[in-house]
Amino acid sequence: MPPFNAGRSDRLADAAIDVLAREGARGLTHRAVDAQAGEPSGTTSRYFRTREALMGAIVQRVEAQHFADLRAAPGGALERGDLVAHLAAMVQAALTVNRARHLAIAELFLESTRRP
Repeated sequence: MPPFNAGRSDRLADAAIDVLAREGARGLTHRAVDAQAGEPSGTTSRYFRTREALMGAIVQRVEAQHFADLRAAPGGALERGDLVAHLAAMVQAALTVNRARHLAIAELFLESTRRP
């Protein structure tokens, strides 16, 4: 068995985010993530053995991406205009380039009400 590859794990989690955003919780399967990531069948299952582990990977990946976005904010005290501009840019990104991430978060919230 090949060694664990953190880069591949992140790519699989990113693919899982895309699948969850597009198909919802019912469409999130190991096979669908393999297909989205362009990986051989069984790859996702090797990294995330259960559906719960796959959901956990999505949560961890989304959390890491959010904190990376927050760290990218300008440091120090911001003037009101700068803060408004930064928040507006974050909202714009949530609606465009990070749309799948935010849809996946909504799906995770919904799933957590059904399966705590």
